[in-house]
Amino acid sequence: MNWLSRPSPIVSRSKRTWMMRPGALTKGLRDIGRVELKILKQDIGALQREEAKLLNLPVRSLVWTRQISMWIDGELCVVARSVAPLRDTHGVWRGVKGLNTRPLADILYQDPSINRSSFEVSRVRCAAPLYLIAKKTLRSACPNALYARRSVFWRTGKPLMVSECFLPAFWRLLARQNNH
Repeated sequence: MNWLSRPSPIVSRSKRTWMMRPGALTKGLRDIGRVELKILKQDIGALQREEAKLLNLPVRSLVWTRQISMWIDGELCVVARSVAPLRDTHGVWRGVKGLNTRPLADILYQDPSINRSSFEVSRVRCAAPLYLIAKKTLRSACPNALYARRSVFWRTGKPLMVSECFLPAFWRLLARQNNH
């Protein structure tokens, strides 16, 4: 994927706002409606090339991954993927393994020693992990214009990457809400 420091000017204002929105995404989603989080997959994996570069770790390093879907008022709106070095999930990031259906924000925004990087944004491409998660979760072909954001949270020098992909239902729900 081609990650950028800000959305393209051709992207709508609403999309630009949400892709760069600070704070916990879950909190923003709750302002729209009732949010439900579902765990899609949690397991050990290998760090992919673009993620390794961002986290300054060797390619194929062992990582803990968590894939979730977020629903607003019964509509599938966001899929997300978080990645932390496996060794750090036994130390500074051990809390990520026990979240179950609680949002990651429950640990990320409670500790003032955790710092967040700037966002990077992108259109999601077919081979990207977020695209594959969206396709599997939607159980259909994904549209060409899926937008995502990612950032890295740092605690005592240890990274936790969070990538979030906004699905078409999110933009429709937001448009309906803005028209009322």
